[in-house]
Amino acid sequence: MREKRAASTTPAARRRRKKAAAAARDGGEKRREEATRYEGVPVTVYLPGGGGLVCELKLSKFDGTKATVINGGGYAKFMANGGLVRGDHVEVLAFRRPPNHHLCFVIAKIEG
Repeated sequence: MREKRAASTTPAARRRRKKAAAAARDGGEKRREEATRYEGVPVTVYLPGGGGLVCELKLSKFDGTKATVINGGGYAKFMANGGLVRGDHVEVLAFRRPPNHHLCFVIAKIEG
């Protein structure tokens, strides 16, 4: 007699099987349908000590945790050019710049 193997029926297991099947159909490559679109409020971010680095990014809520985040198309370049890495302690100062009261942030790395 053949032994029956119990298939996992949890939602997470079904999603993993579905992703694996789709990857096998597509030759194992992930393909992005369209460019990432960042929703949110446009903000100007300044990094003192980074040579006066300025970047136009977006302020938004992260869907998974509802945390407020700053992201956008130039985020990785901003972090790299500013010498910031994951785990750095930073101070964030917010202000509005006249004449249109555009929202701005200064991100300063805290040493030590």
